[in-house]
Amino acid sequence: MKKQCFILCLLFAFSIVNAQTIMDFNDNWEFQLNGENQVERVSLPHSWNSDEVVSGRYFTKGKGIYTKNYFFDKSLEGKRIFLEFEAVSKEGHVYVNDKFVGQHKGGYSQFTVEITDSVRFDAENEIVVIADNRDMSEILPISGDFNFFGGITRPVSLVIKEKNCISPMFYSTNGVFVMPKSVSHDQAAFSVETKLLIANPSEALTLNTSIYDASGNLVATNRVSSLSDSSTSDFKIDKPVLWNGLDNPYLYTVKVELLSGSDVIDSVVDTFGLRSYSVDPEKGFFLNGDYLKLHGVNRHQDREGYASALLNKHHDEDMEIMLDMGVNSMRLAHYQHADYFYKLCDQKGIVVWAEIPFVAFISNGFNGSKELRENGIQQLRELIYQNLNRPSIFFWGIYNEIKVFDRASSYIEELNVEAKKIDPSRLTVGAANFEGPYTSTPDILGWNQYLGWYGLSPKQFVSWVDRYHRRNPSIAFSISEYGAGGSFEYDRACRIKPLAGGKLHPQSWQLYFHEIYWEKIASSQFIWGSYVWNMFDFSAENRNEGDKAGMNDKGIVSYDRQAKKELFYFYKANWTDSPVCHITGRNIKGSRSEFKVYSNCEYVKLYLNDKFISAVKPDHLKRCVWSRIRLQKGKNIVKAEGFINETKVSEDLVSFDR
Repeated sequence: MKKQCFILCLLFAFSIVNAQTIMDFNDNWEFQLNGENQVERVSLPHSWNSDEVVSGRYFTKGKGIYTKNYFFDKSLEGKRIFLEFEAVSKEGHVYVNDKFVGQHKGGYSQFTVEITDSVRFDAENEIVVIADNRDMSEILPISGDFNFFGGITRPVSLVIKEKNCISPMFYSTNGVFVMPKSVSHDQAAFSVETKLLIANPSEALTLNTSIYDASGNLVATNRVSSLSDSSTSDFKIDKPVLWNGLDNPYLYTVKVELLSGSDVIDSVVDTFGLRSYSVDPEKGFFLNGDYLKLHGVNRHQDREGYASALLNKHHDEDMEIMLDMGVNSMRLAHYQHADYFYKLCDQKGIVVWAEIPFVAFISNGFNGSKELRENGIQQLRELIYQNLNRPSIFFWGIYNEIKVFDRASSYIEELNVEAKKIDPSRLTVGAANFEGPYTSTPDILGWNQYLGWYGLSPKQFVSWVDRYHRRNPSIAFSISEYGAGGSFEYDRACRIKPLAGGKLHPQSWQLYFHEIYWEKIASSQFIWGSYVWNMFDFSAENRNEGDKAGMNDKGIVSYDRQAKKELFYFYKANWTDSPVCHITGRNIKGSRSEFKVYSNCEYVKLYLNDKFISAVKPDHLKRCVWSRIRLQKGKNIVKAEGFINETKVSEDLVSFDR
């Protein structure tokens, strides 16, 4: 929603004449870190931590100074000029020609500054942005089990508009908001509100709002002539095509034109979806009246070589990997993610839990200061307004793992009230790991559970689920986090829980842990959703465990996205119909007598050194197991073949040494 379209399909191309101009502003910046003499030429997005995150536990915090010289042509005089920053971490200050033009506190949400009065035309202009990722007690997040990387970590745009325009300044949105009133298969009623900046009220202005279906056909339109700083148009569509997750992520288009006489002086185009949903404490999640088991992952937005300054191609790759595994829902933790990725979720049909960075206080308790409380409200408003049109977002997350001793109950209530006031169409949710007065504050709840990794046994998760549901029958809850570490460099057949803080994190235990958890989740309809922690290994400076220091290795895929752990194939077999046949334990050394294959085929044939062993049908967890197999000394070739309708559809082959 934040990025307004400039280059559009032919349907809308005519509206660009005399409308706004949006320009990529990401090239040819100079960068200095902490006032050092070394100057580097960079393109955005950029983080000064990108080369540090795999070299050890700690990363650089400080101030980065970004400088860009830009020539503003005389023809732009009389226009309004804005700079739109998708994210500057953790605090950003912006100057034009040595004049301060704005600041923003919060490293994950978009902000916009108007620079019209600071620009010199027909001349070079110096633009300076100071990004500061030092620890700050008045900006969320204060602490957390992930790194707060510094830099201008998402793209920047130069936006040029007429004096009278659709506002880009209302919480740095495109100024157009689609609000559903009622949605069913028979009819959808909604409103479109447009925020305006009117510098010349004597100009004869008209606002034209049009709705198009996915094929580009006009389905509704509305024109308003008496304008103020906000204008609302109401619409009804009979027999709407509903946004229906992976099955049919159908998107309508809203186009708003601001006209002076017959001339279009500004235009905004955005997509939206129409859908209804509900969550029941006993029956689970329903989308457009139909039950849907939400199963998915948490995602952190960082990766090797880039820190959090990801490019669109990285978001595309992440999405492709997750869809291949069968994800239908995501919790995008623990902060506002890139606008591009939310739009991908719209287009692909992913049900999203989006949240603000109000996370557990590891080093400092919640201080309750006025500045911190205001910053959390600000970031909540930005998250909601900047993503209000995204049909993929169903839940606004207002906290993660806040403890009773943080004394934040009244503030969580304040956040919940604010979210419901802005957007009554969506549910609020919190992720808890302690029972407390705030677990009943949001509409629905998530539980972060690691029984069997941080103490006790995975089997105790089974009894915990039943016990909690029995004691709290009116609370609709999900499993918002669950997971265990998994190493690439070492594995062993393991049925004794390894030390979570130790160096040995066998994938065999990770598989054992997830098999028990998923079996219980899959059989419990009242668990409305589940989210593996985490889709990808991610950096966390406070950790020194597993294969690498500074890394949380609970991911299903490696930090650089180049290697899939065996857990990937367990979930792909359980969550998709794409043929899967994967031999597990391929990193286990030495003698073994049992082989396990994950497969969603009708049956699997196993061969040892070209000798047929037997055919086995997968169980309810898509496992095929062969016991009492004797390997010969030296190299052994194990092959598994998956069959559907007597046809081989998948194969895996692994070499084992004894």
